[in-house]
Amino acid sequence: MLALPENRQQVLHELLALRPDQQESVQAASQHIAKSVDLSATTVKRILYELAEDGITRRVTAERVDRKGRPPSRLEPQFPTVVFERLFAAQ
Repeated sequence: MLALPENRQQVLHELLALRPDQQESVQAASQHIAKSVDLSATTVKRILYELAEDGITRRVTAERVDRKGRPPSRLEPQFPTVVFERLFAAQ
């Protein structure tokens, strides 16, 4: 993870810091993360999808029974988060 560009590391760091209710969808997560980084919500969303495509995170369909249509996806890290957070903080 530390080989990623700085902005992607920052997005990952902010993703891990979100509360569960802020991670209900990629859209919600990107809006919350954009408040903490110098990137637009659209750019953050693109980065989150790219991280999922690269296997760093995994898209998981969120359970949703209250709305019609396709349920949103949320992201789960596919790496040791504690190690990443400690190394990220040490930089």
